[in-house]
Order: sequence, then structure tokens, then C-alpha cells
Amino acid sequence: KKVLYARSEPYPSLESLKHQAGLSDKEYHTLTGLSPKEYHIQKETYLFSIAGETKDTTVNTFIKKLKDKCEFDFVMLSTLDGLNITDCGTTNSIDKEELTAYIPKLISTKKEFLENTNIRQADDFSFYLGDSCLSVSIAGNVYFTCIHSSPWPNTNQLKFLHSLRDLVAWYFSYRLVL
Repeated sequence: KKVLYARSEPYPSLESLKHQAGLSDKEYHTLTGLSPKEYHIQKETYLFSIAGETKDTTVNTFIKKLKDKCEFDFVMLSTLDGLNITDCGTTNSIDKEELTAYIPKLISTKKEFLENTNIRQADDFSFYLGDSCLSVSIAGNVYFTCIHSSPWPNTNQLKFLHSLRDLVAWYFSYRLVL
């Protein structure tokens, strides 16, 4: 009711909805799925500036735009137990269903190896499969997997992937309901 009574014209943004309608943080979160915190809004705006999308996009569209913008051949989000949420692109000779199923085991094996060798834990892993470089990042409750367009991604590309992983994990922890 607050939203309807306060509306004299269309709200220019979700942020203005909170302020003009006088919504509490909890009411705003219930209506939009977003946190009203300014830094959350800034992070979301930055993430969408990377993908070139608006906040009204679907997960599938977002992943496609991200793949194209970042010049990956393939991008996939999957659950920690090996279920595909969404994917986009081509995997060349790699079967997507097998990849989705094997990633949890592959990552747990690598993490176990690191634990046994007292090497610092990692959340990003890159594997070379023939002439393809596959990078897998643990992004909160999902795996963020990509196949690089280049067979040998450089340090800057891997650093960008690391920061992108953090943003994707943050965003989908707030916006994606499995």
C-alpha cells in the first residue's frame, strides 16, 4: 500500500522506490530481493556494467552477455552437487553434462591435495584440456566455470576472472533462488 500511495509518477529507480514510499529495509528487501545498502547497489551496478545489462535481466541472458563481453567460449553456473543452473556457449569436445557432474569431484580432489600439502587454499582452479583452458571458481554456493577463448589466458585475465567470481557469488547469493 505504501508503494501505491506514494506513487505520483513512475519510480525512476528501485532506490527511489525505497525512499519515496518510505519503506523499511526489510520491506524493500521483500519487494525487490535487494539489500538497500548503498554499497550493494554500487556492486550490482558495477557487475551489470561489466555485462552491459540492466537489473531486469534473466540469469540466462546475463550469463550470455557476460560470456560475450569477457570473450569466453563457454560459461556455466552449476550447483555444488553438480547440477547445471545455466550455461552458454560451446565446449568444443567437452560434454557439458559430464563437465557439470565432474566439477565437484575435481575441485574437492584439488582442495584435498592442497590441504595435505599445507599450501594455501584456493577458490579458483585452471585446467588445461587439450587446446582449451578451463577455469572453475567457487562462487558462494555455485561453481562459476568458463572455457577461455585463448588456450593460454594471461595473468590479467585470471585476475579479472577472480574478481568476477566474487561479484557473481555476491550477486547470485542475493538474487538467485535455487
